[in-house]
Amino acid sequence: MKTMRLFPLELKRLLQSRLTWLMMALTVLSPVLGLVLYKPATSTTMLSMYLANPAIAGGVAGAILFGLLTIFELDRARRSRVDILTDAVVSPLTTALTRLLALLAVVVMTAALAMLNDAVKKGGVMASSRVGGLSGAFIPVSEDIGMIESATAGKISLDKLEAMTCVCSVGLDMIAIPGDTPASTISAIIADEAAIGMVNNKTTAVRVIPAPGKKVGDEVSFGGLLGRAPVMPVHTGDASAFIRRGGLIPAPIHSFKN
Repeated sequence: MKTMRLFPLELKRLLQSRLTWLMMALTVLSPVLGLVLYKPATSTTMLSMYLANPAIAGGVAGAILFGLLTIFELDRARRSRVDILTDAVVSPLTTALTRLLALLAVVVMTAALAMLNDAVKKGGVMASSRVGGLSGAFIPVSEDIGMIESATAGKISLDKLEAMTCVCSVGLDMIAIPGDTPASTISAIIADEAAIGMVNNKTTAVRVIPAPGKKVGDEVSFGGLLGRAPVMPVHTGDASAFIRRGGLIPAPIHSFKN
């Protein structure tokens, strides 16, 4: 069949055109419009924001772009004023059918490129879960022998654990402190963690345990999987004046992304 013999030639010609590759690139990138410009779904759910809008934008933009490409290609012979010559060699129906099949092949290639691009991005996310370090990790002092030994030897402190919250942890967990620690000091520790969470836009938490009758250097056993923890020192400065001022440290809002 003449159409099938002409199809590879027409497809090759299409793929040699810069306009074709430009249309393919714009179609692959068009879902980005759904995140920044094109927002027909007014809901703020994750489905509408990160799935519906990009999908709709990609479909609409792809349809428009390939519609324009189809019109441009089907009208190419007439614009070049060689339609009389081509019609004498190949019937207009065969020519139109060949060009249409070539355009459909380009559409399939564009869809394949979009799927490959999506797979590469998702593969990168999976890889980053391994190379990202302690991103989002809780580090319970009493439940890890390495942390227990480091705390006992004085190699880690409350300040160090709090600093780690800024880069790789999500708060202070299972830390024993002297039983006579003032409530205002504990409140100040919680305020520190809340401020770190607000600035870094992540959820933070505090689980410090005042051990009645225990002082720095003693050890508290919680039993079972909760383990044991050395009583760690806290700052002795008076934070009551700061705490009495009251106020609110705003929590980071994750509902926009969840």
